[in-house]
Amino acid sequence: MLGLALPLMDRWLVEHLPFVFQGGADGARSVLSTVATAMISVTGLVFSITMVVLQLASSQFSPRVLSTFLERRIVQITLGVFTGSFLYALTVLRSVKGNSSSRDEFVPQTSVTLAYLYVVASVLLFVAFIHQITTAVQVSVAIADIGERTRRCIDMIAPESDEDVPTGQSDKGYPASKRTDLLLDDRHGHIVGINAVALVEWAQEHEAYVELTVSLGDFLVPEQRLGFVHSSRDIDGSDFKHIVRTIRTAAQRTLDSDLGFGLRQLVDIAERALSPGINDPTTAEQAINEAHVVLHLLAQRPMPQDTWYDEEDQLRGSYRTQSFNSELPWSVREIAYYGKDSVRIIPLLKQMLDSLAEVARPEYACTIEDAKSIVGQSQQS
Repeated sequence: MLGLALPLMDRWLVEHLPFVFQGGADGARSVLSTVATAMISVTGLVFSITMVVLQLASSQFSPRVLSTFLERRIVQITLGVFTGSFLYALTVLRSVKGNSSSRDEFVPQTSVTLAYLYVVASVLLFVAFIHQITTAVQVSVAIADIGERTRRCIDMIAPESDEDVPTGQSDKGYPASKRTDLLLDDRHGHIVGINAVALVEWAQEHEAYVELTVSLGDFLVPEQRLGFVHSSRDIDGSDFKHIVRTIRTAAQRTLDSDLGFGLRQLVDIAERALSPGINDPTTAEQAINEAHVVLHLLAQRPMPQDTWYDEEDQLRGSYRTQSFNSELPWSVREIAYYGKDSVRIIPLLKQMLDSLAEVARPEYACTIEDAKSIVGQSQQS
């Protein structure tokens, strides 16, 4: 659009802008053709570098960390500016008319100058892209980035104190007399989100209570049972499709609100580093330390709200939440299993659990003790 609009305003702009392109039509065509050719070539190079980095990251860390590289803003901006420069140069090229000997020659001088500025910006972004991409493949940077995103997820879904936990009147729970299975439609994939507002509105409209037995990150298959609908009156089964639509699925888990996915990536990195083919306990230690930071934050937060109430404090829905009690056992069990033969991993897990026990809320004490038992059994085996 800029390549179409700017040449139309070029005659007016050139009178107010100094240092614009002063060449003729042949020179303008040469400049624009060079820009278009160079930009599409360098864009292919950037794509190639990105693919190589993704392949290295997949083999060194885990395939699940690929999304973190593609979501980096510098990668998106670089590819956008490069392809934009190519399209802009081609679009402006069609506006150049005549040649040096023609009387009706028209050279969009401001537009050609902007093409040059596009090239300058592309060179600067290319340097920044190379720096960013070489830094991103460093294991410490990748692990720290996963930990940071997971902590932001915790800040979003887990309250900082008991006063921040929304509460309803549990004694006003719906006195249901009939329970109906709630089944998924023909979709499949991981749960990446639940529209609680729409679910509560539907339950309030039908005077029902929706009990979901699934959690964020769970993988669903077509026609799988999601939970139950409790109601004292008969509800047409076709109305259930509105509840099912409140559950969003995708092929890949995300860190938007799925804190377990962040721990999943850290545990995967630790397990891969402890495999006999790689045998890199230092990387495993870095992943465990980052997981420790995440769990340290989670251990100090109250249990996330697992129920939904309407504006009249009537219980309308519930689901399985991700919390310290649900995420600590499996993460410790898996790392302890693969690191049982390492003289560094088991002591590090014990140190992590002892540190968590000092800061954790009372409701998490039993979970920490169970995790200590898991580590002890792995060491004995």
